Amino acid sequence: MPGICGHPDTEARTGACRAGSPEKHDRRAVIDAILYVVRTGCAWRYLPIGFPPWQTVYAHFTRLNSRGVTERILTELRSSSPVPPQAARRAAVADPIPLS
Repeated sequence: MPGICGHPDTEARTGACRAGSPEKHDRRAVIDAILYVVRTGCAWRYLPIGFPPWQTVYAHFTRLNSRGVTERILTELRSSSPVPPQAARRAAVADPIPLS
């Protein structure tokens, strides 16, 4: 299965993607920025200064999303960690579905 850069042979041998220029921003910082947007709901353009540029973060997110990575992560999380019934009820009460 290809890694994040799409070159399985390169990543299997070296543990890094060597196709093209070296990464300018640390992958961890990019993933942290994506998680920040998901957690806070802020717009991509309003990422705080400590993160890589929003264009870079958004480009990585769209690439991961188009390859189905985000869906695979969500599927794995859903299957490996079921929500306890009490937590599900609390969530339903805290955020009721509108009737209209």
